[in-house]
Parts: sequence; structure tokens; C-alpha cells
Amino acid sequence: MDKIKISKKPKTSSQNMLKNMNKLRIKKGAKVKKFDPDKYLSADFIGAAIMECLLNNDPEGIVELLKIYLEEHNTVELLKEAHVPRSTAYQAFRHKNPTIRTLAKIVSTAAAH
Repeated sequence: MDKIKISKKPKTSSQNMLKNMNKLRIKKGAKVKKFDPDKYLSADFIGAAIMECLLNNDPEGIVELLKIYLEEHNTVELLKEAHVPRSTAYQAFRHKNPTIRTLAKIVSTAAAH
């Protein structure tokens, strides 16, 4: 019986992109500003965007907004303050079906920051 050869998994384009990100060079004298997510992801903006998602019957949009917000802030610290276990948040975002109670805890804690 012949052995079956299994080829190595090829790298995805995102893996290649992350690998090449360290090679980014900026010209001397270039005017570069540091990005401040709090400027664009304010509580008012998040609230308006969530309301728009609700009006458009887009629950996935709400989950995406919260994921973006949590990625830009200290996720673990925010979840601790909201008294939401990491496993609950992981399951909510993975299956894109969080409960209203979980959403309310995360949003109210985020608004306090």
C-alpha cells in the first residue's frame, strides 16, 4: 500500500501581509498622525450605529460594532468591569447571537469610559 503525501498548508494572504508589515518604511519628514479610535468610536457614535442596525434589522452589525470597539480597547479589562465572563463574550461573538443582557452590560461599561 502506497503512502499518501500530504502537502503543507499554503500560507494565506493575510499571513503574508502580517509578515511584511514589519518592513514598512516611512519617509523622513512625512506628516503622520497617530490614530485615536476614541475620537471616532465615541459612545454617541456607537449608540447611533446600534440604533441604525436595530432599525435595519441587522443584528450582525451590532455584534461587529462591539467587536471593533473591544478590539480597540482593553477587552479583558472592559469585560471584567462589565462582569461578563470571557467565555460568555467569546460565545456571543462567535455565534453572533448575544443576549440583550450581555449587550447591555458591555455597552453600558463602554459608555462609562
